[in-house]
Amino acid sequence: MDNFREMIELTPAPGEYIDFERIWSIWPYRMTAMDGCPQDPSYHAEGDVGVHTRSVMSALVGLPEWQQRSEVDRFVLFWATVLHDVAKPVTTVVDDDGRISAPNHSRIGAQIARELLYKADVDFFIRERICGIILAHQRPFHFMESSDPDREAIKMCYMAPVRDVVLHAKADLLGRDGIGVDDAMESTEMLLSVAEDRGCESRKYWFDSSTARLGFLRDNKPISYIPHVDFGSKVTMLYGLPGSGKDTWIKNHARDLPVVSTDALRVELGIKPDSKRQGEVMQAAKERAREYLRKKQDFVFNATNIDSRIRTPFVDLFHDYGAHITGVNIEVGYREWRQQNAKRRHKEVVPDVYLDKSVARMEPISFREVHDVDNFVQRFDHNLSPELPASSMDAGL
Repeated sequence: MDNFREMIELTPAPGEYIDFERIWSIWPYRMTAMDGCPQDPSYHAEGDVGVHTRSVMSALVGLPEWQQRSEVDRFVLFWATVLHDVAKPVTTVVDDDGRISAPNHSRIGAQIARELLYKADVDFFIRERICGIILAHQRPFHFMESSDPDREAIKMCYMAPVRDVVLHAKADLLGRDGIGVDDAMESTEMLLSVAEDRGCESRKYWFDSSTARLGFLRDNKPISYIPHVDFGSKVTMLYGLPGSGKDTWIKNHARDLPVVSTDALRVELGIKPDSKRQGEVMQAAKERAREYLRKKQDFVFNATNIDSRIRTPFVDLFHDYGAHITGVNIEVGYREWRQQNAKRRHKEVVPDVYLDKSVARMEPISFREVHDVDNFVQRFDHNLSPELPASSMDAGL
């Protein structure tokens, strides 16, 4: 049985028991690592990360709010709970005073979850909802500390639907035994109230324009900000693993546009994909892009762009020149992707080690970065209902 189907089977219906043993067996390396991973007893007197995760899962399925959700919502929330602390084993540190913490485990956990779920052939939109909850899962606990609650709530809705993050947070707190639980629960409830007031508890907050949205999310402009819109180039920024079909997409959708291609620049510069000289390729790509940006000429930026930390300088560059940016996420299923890479011409085949590293860095382009997002992704059949929409904006991603 493939993992996605098994995960659907293992998602309990309201009133059913949780098969912890089988769930732990799906990703034994990651799941068993949580068992025995210590937590600060002041905040987690219930025990280690594995004990806490099981407690949170049990708390979630006991909540009427979860039981009343649709099948697809229950699936998303359940598996976000399973994986919400998956990064603690690799981020946990003990300081000189014996205090235990797991810095950045939400961000790193979202990356680990995305890798696991991609390899399990979980549908793209379902996967990204799960990863968004994991990314945002600690933020409700500190919401009352925010100096600008409206901004915090709106920013959060561009990570995941706020009502999903809030429901997960409630289960997380119910599965915890320690100080600060009551205050964190109050903070979580306040987040939902503010999001409801702003109309963004279950969907993204609607801005008058994509430029106003990016001004708010990227540049901390006020919500009343009305930008002057005078775009230069139209830049199409591709995202996709090596061999996922980016060149094919260009042939089918942007045949007449010039292309800034990092693969082509590597050939031009005589630099191999596994060389340590990748910085030279990125610099050459920036210079080539600037040539088009100065002329306000439309073009395609063809690179993997899977790592947000590496693509951010390019996103910043395009914004600095006043370009309109459309992100295009291109994905096929994990098994098909590996087969496609194996079928490439010998010189184009990417080594397995590099492929594995690439999957671990995946993070699709989002509306937090660019004006528009298109998704050309393989969908996977499932019996969950209702079906998720084909638009990441409508899906709340």
